[in-house]
Amino acid sequence: MANPGFTRSQSGPLNVLAVHEMLPHPDRHGADLQWMQMLEELCAEGHSVTHIARSAVNRARYAPPLEVLGIKVLTPDAERLRFLGFDFPSEWSFEDLLTKNNFHLAILFHWFWNGISIPEHYLEDIRRISPDTFIAVLTDDQQGLREMQLANLTHYWADYERSHNFSSREMEVYRRADILLTISEDDRKAFLRTEPNLRTGAMPMIAATGPEGLSFDARKDVLFLANFDNPANRDAIEWMLSDIWPQVHRDLPAASLALVGNNLPEKLGASQPGIRRVGYVADLTPIFGACRIAASPVRFGTGIKTKNLLALAHGLPLVTTTVGADGLSLRDGETALIADSAPDFSTAIIKAYTNESHWRALSANGRQLITQNFSRQRMNEAVRTLVDQARTREPAQREPGFQWSYRIVERRFPDVLTAEPPATRSDLRIARYLVLGEELLAAGRPAQGLDQIRHIFTMLRGRIPINGPNLHAMNLLADCYRQIGESTTAAEYSQKIARHLWTKTAAPAASKSREAAARVSAQDRRPFFSVTIPTCNRRTILEECLQALDQQSLNPDEFEVIVVDDGSSDSTEAFCQEFKPRFEF
Repeated sequence: MANPGFTRSQSGPLNVLAVHEMLPHPDRHGADLQWMQMLEELCAEGHSVTHIARSAVNRARYAPPLEVLGIKVLTPDAERLRFLGFDFPSEWSFEDLLTKNNFHLAILFHWFWNGISIPEHYLEDIRRISPDTFIAVLTDDQQGLREMQLANLTHYWADYERSHNFSSREMEVYRRADILLTISEDDRKAFLRTEPNLRTGAMPMIAATGPEGLSFDARKDVLFLANFDNPANRDAIEWMLSDIWPQVHRDLPAASLALVGNNLPEKLGASQPGIRRVGYVADLTPIFGACRIAASPVRFGTGIKTKNLLALAHGLPLVTTTVGADGLSLRDGETALIADSAPDFSTAIIKAYTNESHWRALSANGRQLITQNFSRQRMNEAVRTLVDQARTREPAQREPGFQWSYRIVERRFPDVLTAEPPATRSDLRIARYLVLGEELLAAGRPAQGLDQIRHIFTMLRGRIPINGPNLHAMNLLADCYRQIGESTTAAEYSQKIARHLWTKTAAPAASKSREAAARVSAQDRRPFFSVTIPTCNRRTILEECLQALDQQSLNPDEFEVIVVDDGSSDSTEAFCQEFKPRFEF
């Protein structure tokens, strides 16, 4: 039921609800730094803030800084973590929280790190229980575009499907919010080009300029700063180590590449010359003041890269890519050096590292850029604008029949939230999406079926293994594309499937020798999968198992069965010699 005691405040402090995947880790994640800055500004303006973190990861360390600000912290949300396979006892209820509090404004952080985004989990419940709450969604990225950039690098079919999935779902979220907040103006304009009727606003970052640091001559090394949990950063360091750093090290053998940041992978760069492994550092100021330049060779991702922002704020000359420059209004050769190929990137590093006059110009211009565009005043103005909108604008009305595309599976198959053991829920969800896709395809709704099948790629990343379920997904995708008229894509998927499945071929010409025919047959007769059955003195059970396999509806040419007999004395061998199934045995 709706909160009956809600009153909209035209003046005075607001009651604000902030919801994030976790408590802000501003010393580890760039996006969390901006989120923390926004919370600090809300508190400084006198507003009351309640912060929900769906996950309680590192609660003991990161809850106190919020509580010092006067923020009420609630974590974890046990009810909403079941989809990830966690069954925690519930200490509080989101429904009770909304019923008992008059929240004027809710700010929901948007990301797809763990499958269901925060807006997909919370927005509709806020509409239902507290319909007068003004809902803002904050994003720091164009998530569909980021995944498409990744797919253009990997050429993995699953990455392309995920990019379409994220693009569709993020726009579904943004359309349902009362306002979309972006960190960069470039992102805001990009979303408006896709959806001109979106209600948008800004929530910028603060980057105070740091101390001068050491002189040019006293500095050394190239800084690579990153949160190594981020796939874009892992790709960047792999490219750096394989294609960029070897040339730099040949020309600058006395320089080291300092790897700094959260969750530095074990042994990364350890066997490569000129690499200095540092890892997590709580205070980056000494690092910024001692390194000579910062390198950020990111190849995919949108929005402001916090590490680049901080480097510029500390007067550390930056070498980055076009992707890395996004949202910062950088000018190549003036405020940073921008290069998109490995040779050009290496050359830019060497130039910035060795040319003192150019280094000084880049350092001064970078600082000036940050002072002009990333001041606390801009954050203050953005928060006040958002608060004014929450006071004066009516929230959108709830649509009772609406369901988030990603969560339709939970209503159709509730066991994806309750299956035991809990660790199986993600795999079960993938299987259920395939069933939903099949049902929609059979019902003549291929576009909706395609949406459901694409959801599995939220949970599957990298090179997708070739196995039964994944080939089944590929086959369903081909059928969906075929039915919606995208015949080229359908043919591409059919060809991918054909490369992994053995299909019967025409018999060899009579002129070919028997040996040649046998070679052709051996080469082409590649079963899709093998069933291996170890046994010892279990003839009855073995016979039942083999008979069941022989009765499967699956084409018998697509699999083989191998029985491994460990010296049975119960006539298992004789039975196997006499057994004549349809499949290869």
